[in-house]
Amino acid sequence: MIHPHDDPRVECCPSPRCDRRRVTGRFQGAVPLAALADDQFSVPARRQAAQRGRLDAIQGPDGIWRSSRHAVNDYAATKHTRRPKAG
Repeated sequence: MIHPHDDPRVECCPSPRCDRRRVTGRFQGAVPLAALADDQFSVPARRQAAQRGRLDAIQGPDGIWRSSRHAVNDYAATKHTRRPKAG
């Protein structure tokens, strides 16, 4: 797992006095997983999917996982599909 401070998708705030970081690229506008809650998958299940790389998400410097509705919909569409065997 990439530490949030080493993640190329997150860049430092331009102000030298600010220690906040801002998200760029496809994660701009990402919201906490809890905000994307619905009846299909629990927040812990989505967090685990993000940790395993199955859900396109980013963990912020505050430790909160963030994603987008589009990424959650993509995850739901591919949830029960089998991956090809390695080898």
